[in-house]
Amino acid sequence: MQGSFCTSLRSRQVWRVLEPVLSSFSPKLQECHLGGHDFDFHDLSAMVPLRVVLLTSSCLDDSNKQETHARLQRLSHTTDIHHAAVALLLSDEPFALASERYNLEGLMGLQVLMAESQGDPLPVIPIADASSFFSSVHDYYTGRLATVPISSPSPSRSISLMAHATCSAPLNEQDTHILSDLFPSLPALSQATRSREGRAILDDYFGSIGGSILQFWGGSFPH
Repeated sequence: MQGSFCTSLRSRQVWRVLEPVLSSFSPKLQECHLGGHDFDFHDLSAMVPLRVVLLTSSCLDDSNKQETHARLQRLSHTTDIHHAAVALLLSDEPFALASERYNLEGLMGLQVLMAESQGDPLPVIPIADASSFFSSVHDYYTGRLATVPISSPSPSRSISLMAHATCSAPLNEQDTHILSDLFPSLPALSQATRSREGRAILDDYFGSIGGSILQFWGGSFPH
């Protein structure tokens, strides 16, 4: 598998753990400027490269969420989703420690963020540690690219994700079902947090829990 990586990776925090992986990979990836994504991967039989955006859990923090959302939107709007993917590093720690420290909160947060977006979600390749980075992308590219189902979340999956759309502990089953009755989808919930009426409903029904939900989407109750 051959490819290239975007030179902008050098200025990102992830470079400190990514650079040793790129240095040891053979054949060497070419460094160049890419149009909004981080990697192009291809082989001799491929007519279209696989475009990959690399994310870490810190990309899903409130301070970075808007930029991450814009990057995902740009990729989905400029590339056929069958030739695009998101590689999610499950830890920002050096890879020697990552396998013992990563958790799935980043993956859940990414799924929530993509469910909020319009259109089909991008495929996600979870990456646990350095040793599996390129092998995971390669396995996806050569073995699963043509068969990965790309679909919007089912209603039950949307409800499950909604329980995690809070900056505090996940909502209990009762609160989750109340929230899904009030806002039947993640895009509807996201839109509600940006309106006075939606914030009032969250305050009336959930109180302080509603504040954590608003904080997740980057908002807050008026003082």
